[in-house]
Amino acid sequence: MPKGKSLRASLSRLSFTRKKDEEILSKEARKIIDPRSISLRAIKELRDEVLSGEAAQGVELYVAKRDLSDKVQEGATIQVLRTKPDGKLQGFVPYVGRPITFEPGEDADRKLRQDWSTEDVAEYVVLALTNKSPQAQFYLDHINEEDISPDFQGTFVSQARKCRFQDLVAALEDHFGQDADAAFVWLDLFCANQPLLTSVDEALSPDVILARNQYLTHGLHRAIGRFGSAVIFFDRWDVPAPLQRAWCVWEIMGAIAQAQSFQVVFAPGQEQAFIEALLEDVDELAKILADNNNMRNAKCWKDEDKKMIDKAVETTVDGGYVTLIKEVNQRLHAWRLQMARDAVSEARNGGGDPGKLADILRCTGVLLSDQSNYDEALQMLEEALSIRKKSLSDRHPNVATILNSIANVYADQGRYEEALAYHEESLSIRKECLGDRHPDVASTLNNIALVYDSQGRYEEALANYEEALSIRRESLGERHPDVAGTLGNIAGVYYSQGRYEETLAYYEEALSIRKETFGDRHPDVANTLNKIANVCFSQGRYEEGLAYYEEALTIKKESLGDWHPSVAGTLNNIATVYEAQGRYEEALAYYEEALTMFKECFGDRHPDVASTFNNIAVVYKKQGRYEEALAYSEVALSIKKESLGDRHSSVASTLNNIAGVYYSQGRYEEALAYYEEALSILKNSLGDRHPHVAGMLNNIAVVYIAQGRYEEGLAYYEEALTIFKECLGDRHPSVAQTLNNIAVVYKEQGRYEEALAYYEDALSIRKESLGERHPDVAATLGNIAGVYYSQGRYEETLAYYEEALSILKESLDDRHPYVSRTQRNIERVHRTIR
Repeated sequence: MPKGKSLRASLSRLSFTRKKDEEILSKEARKIIDPRSISLRAIKELRDEVLSGEAAQGVELYVAKRDLSDKVQEGATIQVLRTKPDGKLQGFVPYVGRPITFEPGEDADRKLRQDWSTEDVAEYVVLALTNKSPQAQFYLDHINEEDISPDFQGTFVSQARKCRFQDLVAALEDHFGQDADAAFVWLDLFCANQPLLTSVDEALSPDVILARNQYLTHGLHRAIGRFGSAVIFFDRWDVPAPLQRAWCVWEIMGAIAQAQSFQVVFAPGQEQAFIEALLEDVDELAKILADNNNMRNAKCWKDEDKKMIDKAVETTVDGGYVTLIKEVNQRLHAWRLQMARDAVSEARNGGGDPGKLADILRCTGVLLSDQSNYDEALQMLEEALSIRKKSLSDRHPNVATILNSIANVYADQGRYEEALAYHEESLSIRKECLGDRHPDVASTLNNIALVYDSQGRYEEALANYEEALSIRRESLGERHPDVAGTLGNIAGVYYSQGRYEETLAYYEEALSIRKETFGDRHPDVANTLNKIANVCFSQGRYEEGLAYYEEALTIKKESLGDWHPSVAGTLNNIATVYEAQGRYEEALAYYEEALTMFKECFGDRHPDVASTFNNIAVVYKKQGRYEEALAYSEVALSIKKESLGDRHSSVASTLNNIAGVYYSQGRYEEALAYYEEALSILKNSLGDRHPHVAGMLNNIAVVYIAQGRYEEGLAYYEEALTIFKECLGDRHPSVAQTLNNIAVVYKEQGRYEEALAYYEDALSIRKESLGERHPDVAATLGNIAGVYYSQGRYEETLAYYEEALSILKESLDDRHPYVSRTQRNIERVHRTIR
């Protein structure tokens, strides 16, 4: 589309009122836009004429290598006017009012015709022709009738004018294939009145200005909907120019707003460029997509036009930019997967180097795994493994690399024993080939530890992490980023064990290394701040936690952009703090924003999307909005089963949430059914003695107690207590919670002294592990007060309730249910005493 420089500021104030279909192009608008299309055959002929010099004869272009003035900046195209006596050239830039002098080679390089952009063709071919013909200002007026279609026939093509013209033509040839010579396309540089579109408003009549602006604001979109199909041309796979240009975003919006299907086509050579990037660093691809495809950041010549486009996107497209970005990302994901699969097929059929086939299989497998296509990923990786074993032997380091990749897929699926088997084989090979103290050995030890960590086998995880840390310090130095990574992993285990002070010490050391290595504003620094915030949250230090989360969020937005999956993760974390404080509406706002980002980045059916649905459902449950909680939980369950399989531990988590809603509704049998299914999955995926299994036993016990089945409830609590102590030690917060639960049963049974003994034990653990002023400490104080009240020991009751209220007011909002409930309990005691 045309540059915004020719559009009035009034464009942003125009109404978006829809016109009737027959008025898509008024008589005045048809002076600017011709709804007929041009044959691709004619465009190909023009392409050949441009390359040969037959078109735009005598035109010589240069590209500025640096800023030559405040208006002529690096990358600007300059048309040569004449050569000066001193050998310098005098040139002209269309949007600059006077000639500019430059030295070839030093100031600017010659622009070869194969590098001419569509803007160059518009300027030096189309405009040069149509400016001379006041009665024939469309390029269509200068070609044969057989190369012109009827109105709204053919394919609408969106492209950024900075793209190479010959690349655009080649991409369209490839897109239409054997039908290329019969294809017709609508391209603005041929089907629009370039003299009028590029004229300043002062040179046009008010009727023409109005018609042009109305067409651009809503007529264009309606016109797009009338074409048979639409195509967006991307010049690059990694940084597509159309996604950086606001007017191209406007055209994409038109296709979506009109429910028009559209396809993305790429410049020649982009397939190979993508495959090279895939082979170089497959893990970097997701970052490239997140960094460069945010259409909110698209630029426009004039600020008012950009504001108009942003406003229109958010008000006229269901979902706004989220929908636009998601629609484009889905096509980009599909294209990348197809390119990788095609590269695999080509390598298979080429009969060449088996190593090349193995490499592309491995990288494609990792790419598929990243998009949760686990079964196909494993097929690719197993084939790569087989090739490497045949061509290199079973004990080669490259074999170990593929074993690691397969293990990672199994770990993502929750198939931990299979993951361990592959990691262990990889470790054996690496030690044998590289020695016991090689960094790759440390990486595999780290991966093994991650699996143990997921299984709740914390001591084994720590042993492997510590060995990896020792190797990395020895081989890479004390202050290497990989050392910081291992310190962070060790801290994560300590966190799971409730050893918060040790956790903080390791995170702080990791933070110091990362700041020293990357500077204070790096994403890895933000991630570590996030981890520290998690500890503060678990300790009930909510305001400190929020401060760390907010700092992490600022760094991530600054370094990654406002719409990045990592930003969404921190928004989720901030929401959990607000949720814990009883600030539910604020929590929901942050969860919803995170959900929007995850959908935009990953699509609607990604595990991170499911997890955020889960989080929102939990808040709805706490608000008593049970039907909404169930609806969100069911969506989360569907996505997780689809992306992770029916027996993944994350599926169990959502089943647990659904059961919790049923429990709150008093639907105990349904709750038990879901809890039992979740328990079965967890035992199958994590083993019988995992802390998550103990947590599920706790939940089942709660239902039994609610049903008055005290002995069954106690039996489940006791089994949970045994597992927690076995996995986490006697002084872990989860142990305290289970002691608390057992005490509740004893109180219900009137066994007050036993209840007090368990409550006191829970209180001691919580004070020791969480600190004296944690909300969970307050909860236990309140429970003890309840026993004293039942015993008629009112003075002691008041003392415990008052202390509990003091703690709760420190960390929670005054409107939090725990605060109001404790206040009511105190009032009840006072009434009883009176």
